Amino acid sequence: MSISRRIFLASGTAMAVVAVGELSKKAPVLAQTGTVNLYSARHYDTDNQLYQSFTKKTGIKVNLVEAEADQLIERIKNEGANSPADVYLTVDGGRLWRAKQAGILQPVSSQVLTSAIPASLRDPQGFWFGSIASGTGDCL
Repeated sequence: MSISRRIFLASGTAMAVVAVGELSKKAPVLAQTGTVNLYSARHYDTDNQLYQSFTKKTGIKVNLVEAEADQLIERIKNEGANSPADVYLTVDGGRLWRAKQAGILQPVSSQVLTSAIPASLRDPQGFWFGSIASGTGDCL
């Protein structure tokens, strides 16, 4: 998997661990900076435990930027090519479609994500991945 600084994934709780774990293994930029910039529209207490566990396991700090999904899309568009965002996390499939249409997503080629997530829950070109986590209907 080749990941550049401008890759945005959207992920539910179950796949956030897989996606961020995949980032830590394959992204030289993250290893160089020691930080992953996560733009999240999710507001669940359990997410902070995931981020802390990720940092403990990898040594890579999670820099969390929280806002509503549409605000994050606009922020990324406004930041343009200089956006520090590495991951875009949301619970709304419609927002993923809008993000893709806005041109702020880049495709990810990941055997881990492809094998873990059914085709019906991922973009055919790899721009986003979805999950139904804990019955909440979260989308990647």
